[in-house]
This record gives sequence, C-alpha cells and structure tokens, in this order.
Amino acid sequence: MSPPVRQAAVGAELVVAVAGLFVGLPAAADPGGFPTGLLWNFRLWSLGTQAVLWTALGAVLGALRERANRKQPL
Repeated sequence: MSPPVRQAAVGAELVVAVAGLFVGLPAAADPGGFPTGLLWNFRLWSLGTQAVLWTALGAVLGALRERANRKQPL
C-alpha cells in the first residue's frame, strides 16, 4: 500500500474511532444555571477551535518537514 493511501486510511480510522466514542459515551449531566443553547454553542465553538488549531499545526509542521527534506546535505 502506498504511503498516501496508508495515511488516509489511518486518518479515516481515527475519525471512525472518535465518532464511535462520541456516539457510545453517555450524555453529560446538565450543569444547569444557564441556557442549554449557550452550552451547545460553546461546545461547537470549542470543537471548531480544536479543528483549526490541529489543522494549522499539522500544516505548518508538514510544510517545515517538506522544506527540511528539500535541502541538500552539505
């Protein structure tokens, strides 16, 4: 199996594992005291923030790795 296909398969397996945990874990207790819509929006924004953080980190580190691989040894 070629490396890009293998990497895509590992990424897909990770997504399936996280989705399985998300579906399989019990619901969190309602903390109360504020609107549930506010809590849901906070969770969505937190998930989005994590997605942006890890995507940016992966892109930057991937670009640095590609740059390091292009340099010729002295």
